[in-house]
Amino acid sequence: MGFYVKFMYLSRVYEKITAGENLYGKKKLEIPRPECIVLYNGVEEYPDEQVINLSDAFADAALLGLPANTPPDLELRVKVYNINRGHNESMIKRSEKLEGYSVFISKVREIEARIAGGVRRLSDDDKKAAMKEAINWCIANGILKPFLETQGSEVVNMLMNEWKLEDALVVERAEGREEGLEEGLAKGLAKGLAKGLEEGWTKGLAEGREEGREEGREEGREEGWAKGLMKGREETVSNLLAFGIEPRQIAEALKL
Repeated sequence: MGFYVKFMYLSRVYEKITAGENLYGKKKLEIPRPECIVLYNGVEEYPDEQVINLSDAFADAALLGLPANTPPDLELRVKVYNINRGHNESMIKRSEKLEGYSVFISKVREIEARIAGGVRRLSDDDKKAAMKEAINWCIANGILKPFLETQGSEVVNMLMNEWKLEDALVVERAEGREEGLEEGLAKGLAKGLAKGLEEGWTKGLAEGREEGREEGREEGREEGWAKGLMKGREETVSNLLAFGIEPRQIAEALKL
């Protein structure tokens, strides 16, 4: 549950408490002092106890032209306690139901890990099977027995809805990372392509100029050689003719 949801939940609680009261009257309306507590049993690492503040989400006071250390006009402090197995055990043991809930959730995850075998993602049927097995185990061991015997199916439905939300958040984060990766790859590819085209164009232009000059020099040499050869042949023919050699003989000699 996000922090903003907790804040809205608290406001709805006060709304129910004050229902039917004159909220716009001059008389001060007394409301219960809030004590906001969250019991954490998620799968991610979390400290035994932590306090989170609504003001941590507020924008910088400097944006309103206020000194940085100006206290907020609205605050909400929430105490978060980790109730997973191995955390806050002395506190959990004070409540038989809280301890039973902690044991039940731990048993569900233990069975899920066994079913998954560490190599595959659990289906909804796998999760339901794990919950039902954990319920039967708890009933057999006297843990939340009266409650689970009468409300077992409701527990399964509640946890399935809760864990589907967790799965959806995981998928959303994964999709966000994938979209970010794709966007970064596309931008990098476009930038690299543009740079490559620019470098390729520059290099190609330089190479083309060099090749053009080389081809020009080669063509010039060939053309000069051909013209020189033709001129030389002409001069040779003239010389041979001057020596009284027949044109047919000249052609054979020059392979014309």
